[in-house]
Formats: sequence, structure tokens, C-alpha cells
Amino acid sequence: MTKYSKQCLEVLAKLTQQKNVLLSGPPATGKTMLMNEVIRAFLEDPTVLKTAAKVPVLEPTATPPLPPNPNFARLLTAVLAPARKQRRVYHSPFHQGFHPRDFLTGLTADVSTPGGFTISEGTLYRASEHAMAPDCASLLVI
Repeated sequence: MTKYSKQCLEVLAKLTQQKNVLLSGPPATGKTMLMNEVIRAFLEDPTVLKTAAKVPVLEPTATPPLPPNPNFARLLTAVLAPARKQRRVYHSPFHQGFHPRDFLTGLTADVSTPGGFTISEGTLYRASEHAMAPDCASLLVI
């Protein structure tokens, strides 16, 4: 028996198939608690990511699936990265005062230099830079 809930394993399985998961629902229904469990699984036990993955199964009555990707196994290994030990989670809230440069990259005024600018590194940029380093993996929670 695994130490993670069924919902956590479902989210991890969806992440291996779709690369993103959207949790929605009314307040105080456990969305944050579930994401904290997913983050814990990502950071503490990379093997659960490997076991949570399920290859899509053909269902004759369902809508036609996408053609199989010959690089699916390689892509799955790259996304899950169970062997990567340097794991980091990045959080990025979206709200009314949020500026796109805080998430991506952008120019900000440099108050120390008249007319000067500096390049800001957003959350997505920092997460991708960390993930591209050897033996590193990133999880972005928005």
C-alpha cells in the first residue's frame, strides 16, 4: 500500500500524460492539501512518479486517440525524471497585481542608473533553467 492518496496518484498519472493538471472547485474542498501531497511525492519519492504513469489504452467506443508517439518512452522518462536527485518546486500565484514579467522574463527599471533597465528572471524561466541543469527536476505550481 502506498503512502499517497488515490487522488495524489491520479494527479501524478495525469501529469505524466498531459504535462499539466487543473484543479478546480469551491473553497475549502482540499485542493491545496492535495497539491501539497503531490509536491511531497515529487520531492521525496521520485519512484512514485514512475509507478503512477499509465500508458493510454485503446477503447473502441471512445473518440479516436492521437497517433502513438514513437518517442513516448523517452519523453515519459524526460518529464518524470525519476533518476534526477536535485528536485525543486516553484510557486507562482496569479492575481490582479501579477505582472507577466514576474512569470516569464522582462525589463524592469534600474533605479540606481538613470534610464537604465535590468532583466528580471520570472518563475517559469527559473524553473526551466533549473530543470535543464544535470541531475535536476522542477515542478511548477500555479
